[in-house]
Amino acid sequence: MLSEDQGLIINGDRDNLNFGIGGRQGGDVNNDGFADLLIGAPGGGNVAGGGESHLIFGDGDALFRDGVAGETLSGNSQDNIILGAGGDDTLRGGNGEDSLKGGIGADILIDQGDNDILIGNAGDDRLNGGTGADMMRGGTGDDIYTVDNVGDIVCERFGEGLDRINTTVDFTNPGHVEFLVVSSTSQGLNLNGSQFRDQISGANKISIGDVINGRAGNDLIVGKVEDDLLFGGEGNDRLFGNSGNDTFNGGVGNDVMTGQQGNDRYEFFSSDGRDTITDFTTGEDILAVGQFFANLGEVQAATEDVSGNARITFAPGGNFLTLLGVTEAQLSSSDFDFNPLIS
Repeated sequence: MLSEDQGLIINGDRDNLNFGIGGRQGGDVNNDGFADLLIGAPGGGNVAGGGESHLIFGDGDALFRDGVAGETLSGNSQDNIILGAGGDDTLRGGNGEDSLKGGIGADILIDQGDNDILIGNAGDDRLNGGTGADMMRGGTGDDIYTVDNVGDIVCERFGEGLDRINTTVDFTNPGHVEFLVVSSTSQGLNLNGSQFRDQISGANKISIGDVINGRAGNDLIVGKVEDDLLFGGEGNDRLFGNSGNDTFNGGVGNDVMTGQQGNDRYEFFSSDGRDTITDFTTGEDILAVGQFFANLGEVQAATEDVSGNARITFAPGGNFLTLLGVTEAQLSSSDFDFNPLIS
């Protein structure tokens, strides 16, 4: 049926019909001046091994386009359904609420405004729905998504390739997308990982830092320029600050943190694991340990050098922090913030 509120919805009439597993332009069967759509249903019908074909008549609100391998297909300003073929296709929607579906090649799916549906299928696809709140599904292959609306939805499944989201808005990795990267933007973003392993990277040229939270999984989190807030969340995470005065909180798990440039701050809570800082600089970086210690004397009593590296134990037999390349004697009160933290 064609609904003004929902767009084009095609329903099968029973289970196990495989309705919509194939679809092609059907020409103008009823000679009304509008292209029609032929939908396949292998397995339908009453004959073993048989199937059915369903013809959907077009009208003035939709454009059905069916490509050949390696073709560029462009829609119009109405609601388009554009289908790729076996080659590396380029499918371009217009200003309507479009549905773009690639084939088995490395396809490029690009739309403009409105809320669109983009399906890459097999191959290494690039999907960009434009300014609306779009639903994008890359399928198998190493796919790249462009997200520019907080209402965008990205769908991937386990084992379907090494996928990447380039975003200019606050976004949460839906899962099974390996890379979440800030694209060009003038302000910092809030980025969140999924329950799986994520690799999240901030922006290069902004005036306000990013807030990145890996959440669950063993994540790789990379800040860029400016003063970023980096949270590992659960799991054994790896955090890099790059330039700027960054704030780190590894969270639950045994985390490794590298501040790189800038005067960085590292915060610790009772639920944190056995963490390591690879490049702590005395007199510049700060350890926020107010949850455990009230003064330097208490820190010194809980610190020992292990293989030439200072190890600060937060609780007997419990979690600790290792400072690579720093000894206990090099630490002073200026390296610590003893104010209790608010989690």
